[in-house]
Amino acid sequence: MCPSIASDVSLMTLAISSAAAIVKLGSAKLSCAPFFSTLMDEIGRLMDMLVDFLAIDQVYNFASSVGLRNQFLGYFGPRAVRCQYSGEGGEERTFWVDIVQKLLRGAIVREHIRTKLTAYDSIEVWFIHLVT
Repeated sequence: MCPSIASDVSLMTLAISSAAAIVKLGSAKLSCAPFFSTLMDEIGRLMDMLVDFLAIDQVYNFASSVGLRNQFLGYFGPRAVRCQYSGEGGEERTFWVDIVQKLLRGAIVREHIRTKLTAYDSIEVWFIHLVT
């Protein structure tokens, strides 16, 4: 990576990290709602610029490490949909499929869906035996 590009990436990551620290404080601590909403927009724009220099999975890992995973997903979610319909971006498409699988797996575990489905299946089998 060229030194000037590395410097640009470092500055963007510093700005995003600083903004993440402010976001962690919350809007109540800032007592300026317009600033907070503007900050969220700027974080999205900075992450968008960072994607020009780094792979999207690297930007995702960085955003997650500074506590901006939800902001990343909210900002780049529409991009994931566009990626599905464009003919290019095989690596990015793989990244989005992996992210969706990871999030879905986490939701299934967190919400105990497998246990609920197993319980539902048992009730259904019991009801079928009762009716027949």
